[in-house]
Amino acid sequence: MIFPARPYDAGSNRLLSESMDGEECLRSAELCLRTCSYLALRAIHCSYHNGILTLHGRVPTFYMKQIAQELVSKASHVEIENCLEVERVG
Repeated sequence: MIFPARPYDAGSNRLLSESMDGEECLRSAELCLRTCSYLALRAIHCSYHNGILTLHGRVPTFYMKQIAQELVSKASHVEIENCLEVERVG
């Protein structure tokens, strides 16, 4: 699923994602995940292609999957494709 996150920059009247290039979005998202207090989120990998930031990896719960998406959306301001897998228990 792809989730839009396109806030406007009030000063320039343009989308924030237009002011960030792909490498900057990727760096921002990965920094956010690497410094997160949830250890499970530190192993998530990101990729960026055609304006979409994709999350890759495994997390222990659906809650962690949602937390990762929320953290990255606030840090990168681009559309997010959440491809994280939730580990099966048992």
